[in-house]
Amino acid sequence: TMPQSVYTLPYLRSLDLSHNNGLLVRFDNIGDSVALEALDLSSTQIPSMDGLHKAAGRIQELHLSDIGGLSGKQIPMELFVMTNLRQLSLDYNNIAGSLPTELGYLSK
Repeated sequence: TMPQSVYTLPYLRSLDLSHNNGLLVRFDNIGDSVALEALDLSSTQIPSMDGLHKAAGRIQELHLSDIGGLSGKQIPMELFVMTNLRQLSLDYNNIAGSLPTELGYLSK
């Protein structure tokens, strides 16, 4: 499990924990990250996107390729409040359904 204290590092702008297949990631304290702009959690285990919205105004790059927890599900609605998001990677997730109209709300 990734320690939530990582989010309290005041100058952390980019966090890459990709390809740690057994790493469990939660977003409970992500609102404490005041400078975080890029997050790569590809090939990790994310059981829920709950809490991710707390960093919605700061995150510009979000890489969630091949994460546990999305297979057979639709794109999580928590992603559509990411107002500064410029890059989103969701490949290799076996996402179900069609692209939601809310995808158009990501205007940057």
